[in-house]
Amino acid sequence: AELPGSQPDPRDRLGAVRRREAQTAALYELSQRLANVSSLPDIAQTTVVHVQTTFSSPTALFLPDETGERLLLQASTSSFELERDGYDVADWVFRHGQPAGRYTDTLTGFDGYYFPLQTSGRVIGVMTIKFPDDYKHSFAGEQRQLLSSFASQVALALERAQLAEQARRTRLLEETEKLQTTLLNSISHDLRTPLASITGALSSLLDDADLLSKTAQDDLVHMAWEQALRLNRLVGNLLDMTRLESGAMRVICQP
Repeated sequence: AELPGSQPDPRDRLGAVRRREAQTAALYELSQRLANVSSLPDIAQTTVVHVQTTFSSPTALFLPDETGERLLLQASTSSFELERDGYDVADWVFRHGQPAGRYTDTLTGFDGYYFPLQTSGRVIGVMTIKFPDDYKHSFAGEQRQLLSSFASQVALALERAQLAEQARRTRLLEETEKLQTTLLNSISHDLRTPLASITGALSSLLDDADLLSKTAQDDLVHMAWEQALRLNRLVGNLLDMTRLESGAMRVICQP
């Protein structure tokens, strides 16, 4: 407690101002770096590197897989080592939206501090930091607030990337459907053309054989034969495409 009439030490005020300036600069730098990356892997890697640089502690970031049922270690700094059952702690944090591990009241036996990355009322990922053993008193107040600001920035960047990926997949699906429709129309035309020629030639031979010369009949038979070969090639190509898509046929590329 301060004595009556005592004044705060100017050095304390100066130190506090410098710490706030450093934290503001660190937050601004992170926002700038996140603005220059767009994919989930790049955002995750940029985040863990910046957090480790700021807090001098190994860092990792977990993101859910495509099903949303399982967490994956998306990125980590080179010095980070995932502790035993670390996935289970990260999964608990992801599902409950609460910090766990060191410096918390939950799963306190773990070395890492696991905390959720939240936005729009949902957890979008989990980050963990392994602070040094003597960091407990430092990880309070300003440091915890700075980490919370980092988490908000990262969560927004991850959400932006996920929305962009969903939009890309939607566009790809729409383009695929359009391509399939165009391809189906093209195939239908390619199949009908030789069939029409074959049908017309055989119809003429059946109905007007007595009126046609031997040369005309041979020409019709020859045309029907050529169109049958063409039709066979088209059907063969379709079957080959089916085998390629199913993985039964493997393309070997050579110069």
